[in-house]
Amino acid sequence: MTVSFALRNNPRVARATRERVQNAAKELGYHMDPEVSRYMRHIASGNAGRIQDSLGFLHLSDKNDREVQIHEIAEARARELGYSLYTLWASDFRKHIGRVGKIFQARGISAFIVGNARETLEMPSFNWNDFSVVEIGHTIRNPPVNRVIGNHFDNTVLALERIIASGYRRIGFVSPKNVSQIHFNRPHAAYLLKTQSTPGITGLAPLIAEKQLTFSSFKTWFSDEKPDAIFTTSHLPCEFLRKMDIRIPDEVGLVEYHDAASTSSEVTAVIEDRALKVQTGIDLLVSMKQKFELGLPRVPIQTLVNGIWNPGITLLQKKGSRNSAPKE
Repeated sequence: MTVSFALRNNPRVARATRERVQNAAKELGYHMDPEVSRYMRHIASGNAGRIQDSLGFLHLSDKNDREVQIHEIAEARARELGYSLYTLWASDFRKHIGRVGKIFQARGISAFIVGNARETLEMPSFNWNDFSVVEIGHTIRNPPVNRVIGNHFDNTVLALERIIASGYRRIGFVSPKNVSQIHFNRPHAAYLLKTQSTPGITGLAPLIAEKQLTFSSFKTWFSDEKPDAIFTTSHLPCEFLRKMDIRIPDEVGLVEYHDAASTSSEVTAVIEDRALKVQTGIDLLVSMKQKFELGLPRVPIQTLVNGIWNPGITLLQKKGSRNSAPKE
């Protein structure tokens, strides 16, 4: 049993023992048969008489339309791969998050997906060693786990390149602080790098709202910085600009960043494929489960999903400089 666990890199076996066993296997040219391993695990789990094995899904956000859609995507993908999906909502266990692991174990679940929340958090006391875990997003700061996330840096660069190519020169960046943190500040970093390294572009002071992005704070920022284009991770700037009677895109161009199609396809945006992210997360989790990869990874893996450009009508599609500042 120790050899079996060591070959699967199970953290229950001391690292020195694992390394000795794995080195001996390499010298002998031994390789596990994945089909036999999968079948033996199926037998050992006690699920041989069941129709389906189960995966878990821990939602860190409260139940809402977005999370329900994510769950439906995950459930469909799990079913395609021969698994059912058992779901828990962290909002039901705010003071006792450790119970989540016990509930999963009681149901024979050794692998689960984590859905992100509106704020970053830490879960150092969770019993990670008994599970295979993949997070969709970047909510859990500690400990680091394998995750599937949007390619926030490259997606932001894509948006800025399109804005610059359209002739805009005073480009602003607007984001709620919690969204920037969930994105690991990568859009903010990409904005600073791109605007500061591109000749002729004026990088403005970003508006990073401490809590909720408000009309008052946006209006003050807009009046001070006078952008001719805005890149934002929120849908609110579009509403605020219209409330200020700013014509989009004639006076100010606007590009949004979403992890799903905007409520209006007319808004120019970089859009992540939400379904692809969730499906990729399920695929990775199943792979880890079948290879008995339990516990925290020695080197966490991040799978990045690029965005798709939606042209919309909130960005002028023309070349040449735009030297006139928008009205205050």
